[in-house]
Amino acid sequence: MPMPQPLFWVIFWSLPMEFRHPRHRPQLDIPPVSIIDHTPSVLPPKRSRLPHLVAIIMLLFGAGVAALLWYRWALSPVTSKESSVRVVVSPGETASEIGRQLASQHLIRSEFAFGLYTQLHGLRSKLQAGGYVLSPHLSTPSIVEHMTTGKTDTFNVTISPGLTLDELKTLFE
Repeated sequence: MPMPQPLFWVIFWSLPMEFRHPRHRPQLDIPPVSIIDHTPSVLPPKRSRLPHLVAIIMLLFGAGVAALLWYRWALSPVTSKESSVRVVVSPGETASEIGRQLASQHLIRSEFAFGLYTQLHGLRSKLQAGGYVLSPHLSTPSIVEHMTTGKTDTFNVTISPGLTLDELKTLFE
């Protein structure tokens, strides 16, 4: 069985002699054909990606500025009016639970900002249990400082002699 020849040789030997040998080739006024196709493409020309990149960078920068402005707003005091709210932090409460309690009593603007502030400043484990009298005119950093230094509220109690336990119980309720 004869070995199959490559297609090139089959085509080459089937051509007349004048096309096979350079001396016998006729001189044609056809420019040489290159392997690379120079025909115009039907695809639109490639556009620069620079405007898209600039738009994405500007969008990310704007989002970062907006996040920073929100964070500063969330750490600011809720109101400027003077009022007091008693908050009791139980032993073992996490920073998230304390933040939830402070937000529910309208002492801070955002529970998330409280958690983020305590996390960024390494104060999550330094929040101390106790009773605190806080005000909505305090900023979140002031409230956190108050709770990390352990400035629990103290008050003096004077018990009159001769009162029974039931009478004392009604006085403290």
